[in-house]
Amino acid sequence: MANQAKGWRAVITALLAGAVLYGCCYLVGVNNPPEQPVLQGDALGAEQDETAPEYAARAEQSLEEALQEGEQAHFALVSFGHPLNPEEADAVLRPVGRVNAVITELGANPVGEPAPGASRAEIFRGVSAHIEGAVVYDTVAHLADVNDVNDVFAVEVLPADAVWGAFAIRPVSFVDAQ
Repeated sequence: MANQAKGWRAVITALLAGAVLYGCCYLVGVNNPPEQPVLQGDALGAEQDETAPEYAARAEQSLEEALQEGEQAHFALVSFGHPLNPEEADAVLRPVGRVNAVITELGANPVGEPAPGASRAEIFRGVSAHIEGAVVYDTVAHLADVNDVNDVFAVEVLPADAVWGAFAIRPVSFVDAQ
């Protein structure tokens, strides 16, 4: 009889320990819910089977629509007509307030801004010797100025409410597009 009572106590103790463990796991889960995935609704870059002239026209239309919205800052993809070296890319992108990523043959590479007094060319050199474009953030007026530079093939602009990390980047890979 004493052995049977010990057995019941052991079972009850194990059940209580399991219930406490379950309760602790439940409280941890309730207080630390999983992060919601970031939806990628917008996209920059050429669509599948899109030709260079079609992309250029679509990019131009996005810039014109952004110009009509006002002077808000937008994310945009600046695509070069041919790969530029870091110094050339720096010269083209100098008027832009922020360069978020550099596009190379390997895709989009996020970059930081240089220290005061330094040039972006130093940062670009650390990424690649051949820069095909960049994802930038600035006002539409500055984006329009960059669009007029000879080495720039197209500037495609996202809506003003786009958020960094919540849009896809499809590099434009037209060889000698101009």
